Amino acid sequence: SDYRRGDVRLHAGGYYMKLNDEIHYSPAVFSNVNLDATKRYGVELSAESRPLPRVRVKGSYNYTRSLFTRGQFAGNNVPLVPRHTAALSLYYDVTPQVTLAASGRYVGRRYFDNDQTNTFMQMPDYAMLDLKATAVLGAWRLTGTIHNVTGVKTYDYGVRSLSTPGKFNAYPLPQREFNVSVSRSI
Repeated sequence: SDYRRGDVRLHAGGYYMKLNDEIHYSPAVFSNVNLDATKRYGVELSAESRPLPRVRVKGSYNYTRSLFTRGQFAGNNVPLVPRHTAALSLYYDVTPQVTLAASGRYVGRRYFDNDQTNTFMQMPDYAMLDLKATAVLGAWRLTGTIHNVTGVKTYDYGVRSLSTPGKFNAYPLPQREFNVSVSRSI
């Protein structure tokens, strides 16, 4: 459901899904396989406001449960799905053409890929901060972004080894990343 009053917008929603035959790549057999049946449910909350004429604030929070409902892993969590995620962004309009933004995001702990048994350690939770500046000059847009300003060392994907107990592979996120882009509207 949505609520709006003046410059304040609120949203709350929920969902419930039952899935059958979800495709998953299994390194154990080097092929795609169908997962046992799962259910996913959760709550999504978001808010947006303009507390000052040049300042906008947006925030969101998601609570997700993702469980196997049948088969040998019934009742276990589906790997790679965090229970908690959140984001908060602050925008400052320096002028009508120039905007500065700071955005933080949080991703909670979750089980590694290939850990349908939920017996291996969990991937760590993390929080990151990004900064962005945008300038619009006529048909041109110039954007500069710094992702992961604080240089957090973490990974967003990891897979548990089925052949070597206690081992895993992780794919790290960039510690700090700078992007500049220029675009033109036609």
